Amino acid sequence: MFFARAKVVDELAALHTLDASECYAYGVLKFASDKKAQWFIGQLQEGWLYMEENNTRTTLYCPACTFKPFIY
Repeated sequence: MFFARAKVVDELAALHTLDASECYAYGVLKFASDKKAQWFIGQLQEGWLYMEENNTRTTLYCPACTFKPFIY
């Protein structure tokens, strides 16, 4: 649900605006094309997607994510 709702944000703006959290989840995505990406989602509605193929990282933020663990 996070990836469906999250929006791409500027990484530097996110670092200076969003709080950091020690609680997170992470994993690896494998696409039908055999491309792989690493993902990370933090407790405070932030995350990123790292595409291994071209070494790009996309910073994500989901203000609409109100499901656990995003609510206290």
